Amino acid sequence: MKTANTFGVHFVARPRKSDPAVLSIYVRITVSKKVAEVSLKRTVDAVFWDGATESVRGNKKLSLQLNPLLDDVRYKLMESFRKLHTEGRPITAETLKDCFSGKEPSNSTLCGLIAGCYRIKHF
Repeated sequence: MKTANTFGVHFVARPRKSDPAVLSIYVRITVSKKVAEVSLKRTVDAVFWDGATESVRGNKKLSLQLNPLLDDVRYKLMESFRKLHTEGRPITAETLKDCFSGKEPSNSTLCGLIAGCYRIKHF
Protein backbone atom coordinates (compact mmCIF):
# COMPACT_ATOMS: atom_id res chain seq x y z
CA MET A 1 0.00 0.00 0.00
CA LYS A 2 1.41 3.39 -0.97
CA THR A 3 1.22 6.30 1.40
CA ALA A 4 0.49 9.79 0.20
CA ASN A 5 2.97 11.52 2.51
CA THR A 6 6.14 10.36 4.20
CA PHE A 7 6.75 12.16 7.47
CA GLY A 8 9.86 12.52 9.61
CA VAL A 9 11.00 14.53 12.61
CA HIS A 10 14.72 14.87 13.31
CA PHE A 11 16.76 17.05 15.61
CA VAL A 12 19.95 18.61 14.33
CA ALA A 13 22.55 20.69 16.11
CA ARG A 14 24.68 23.26 14.33
CA PRO A 15 27.65 25.19 15.65
CA ARG A 16 27.12 28.85 16.39
CA LYS A 17 29.14 31.32 14.38
CA SER A 18 30.31 33.15 17.49
CA ASP A 19 31.33 30.00 19.40
CA PRO A 20 31.74 26.72 17.45
CA ALA A 21 31.90 24.72 20.71
CA VAL A 22 28.24 25.58 21.39
CA LEU A 23 25.53 24.03 19.21
CA SER A 24 22.09 25.46 18.44
CA ILE A 25 19.32 22.84 18.29
CA TYR A 26 16.84 22.75 15.39
CA VAL A 27 13.96 20.45 14.56
CA ARG A 28 13.88 19.30 10.94
CA ILE A 29 10.44 18.41 9.58
CA THR A 30 10.41 16.29 6.43
CA VAL A 31 7.25 15.58 4.43
CA SER A 32 7.56 13.85 1.05
CA LYS A 33 11.22 14.90 0.69
CA LYS A 34 10.44 18.58 1.39
CA VAL A 35 12.19 20.01 4.43
CA ALA A 36 11.39 22.80 6.90
CA GLU A 37 13.40 23.68 9.98
CA VAL A 38 12.49 25.44 13.20
CA SER A 39 14.96 26.72 15.75
CA LEU A 40 14.19 25.53 19.27
CA LYS A 41 16.22 28.45 20.65
CA ARG A 42 18.19 26.07 22.85
CA THR A 43 21.92 25.47 22.94
CA VAL A 44 24.14 22.66 24.14
CA ASP A 45 27.88 22.13 24.36
CA ALA A 46 29.20 20.08 21.46
CA VAL A 47 30.63 17.40 23.78
CA PHE A 48 27.16 16.64 25.19
CA TRP A 49 25.24 16.32 21.88
CA ASP A 50 24.76 12.80 20.51
CA GLY A 51 23.90 13.05 16.82
CA ALA A 52 23.08 9.35 16.50
CA THR A 53 20.32 9.45 19.11
CA GLU A 54 19.48 13.12 18.47
CA SER A 55 19.59 13.85 22.19
CA VAL A 56 21.81 15.20 24.96
CA ARG A 57 24.24 12.76 26.59
CA GLY A 58 24.66 12.25 30.30
CA ASN A 59 22.52 12.75 33.35
CA LYS A 60 23.38 16.34 34.11
CA LYS A 61 20.73 18.99 34.69
CA LEU A 62 20.96 20.09 31.04
CA SER A 63 20.14 16.65 29.66
CA LEU A 64 17.33 16.20 32.17
CA GLN A 65 15.81 19.45 30.87
CA LEU A 66 16.47 19.18 27.14
CA ASN A 67 15.65 15.53 26.42
CA PRO A 68 12.03 15.79 27.68
CA LEU A 69 11.69 19.03 25.68
CA LEU A 70 12.84 17.23 22.52
CA ASP A 71 10.35 14.41 23.20
CA ASP A 72 7.59 16.97 23.70
CA VAL A 73 8.43 18.75 20.43
CA ARG A 74 8.35 15.41 18.58
CA TYR A 75 4.96 14.59 20.16
CA LYS A 76 3.50 18.00 19.26
CA LEU A 77 4.61 17.63 15.65
CA MET A 78 3.03 14.17 15.47
CA GLU A 79 -0.20 15.65 16.86
CA SER A 80 -0.06 18.47 14.30
CA PHE A 81 0.33 15.88 11.54
CA ARG A 82 -2.69 13.94 12.84
CA LYS A 83 -4.73 17.14 13.14
CA LEU A 84 -4.03 18.17 9.55
CA HIS A 85 -4.73 14.64 8.34
CA THR A 86 -8.09 14.37 10.13
CA GLU A 87 -9.15 17.82 8.90
CA GLY A 88 -8.32 16.79 5.34
CA ARG A 89 -5.94 19.71 4.87
CA PRO A 90 -2.88 19.37 2.65
CA ILE A 91 0.14 18.19 4.60
CA THR A 92 3.45 19.80 3.68
CA ALA A 93 6.55 20.58 5.70
CA GLU A 94 5.57 24.29 5.74
CA THR A 95 1.98 23.67 6.89
CA LEU A 96 3.28 21.44 9.69
CA LYS A 97 5.79 24.10 10.65
CA ASP A 98 3.04 26.74 10.72
CA CYS A 99 0.69 24.49 12.68
CA PHE A 100 3.47 23.73 15.20
CA SER A 101 4.40 27.42 15.47
CA GLY A 102 0.77 28.45 16.02
CA LYS A 103 0.37 30.22 12.67
CA GLU A 104 -2.94 28.61 11.76
CA PRO A 105 -4.54 29.87 8.56
CA SER A 106 -7.68 31.87 9.18
CA ASN A 107 -11.05 31.30 7.56
CA SER A 108 -11.07 34.78 6.10
CA THR A 109 -12.47 33.66 2.76
CA LEU A 110 -16.18 33.90 2.15
CA CYS A 111 -16.52 30.13 1.84
CA GLY A 112 -14.61 29.62 5.09
CA LEU A 113 -16.80 32.10 6.95
CA ILE A 114 -20.01 30.55 5.65
CA ALA A 115 -18.80 27.05 6.55
CA GLY A 116 -17.90 28.26 10.05
CA CYS A 117 -21.30 29.85 10.58
CA TYR A 118 -23.02 26.72 9.33
CA ARG A 119 -21.12 24.53 11.81
CA ILE A 120 -21.86 26.87 14.73
CA LYS A 121 -25.61 27.04 14.09
CA HIS A 122 -26.09 23.31 13.56
CA PHE A 123 -23.98 21.98 16.43
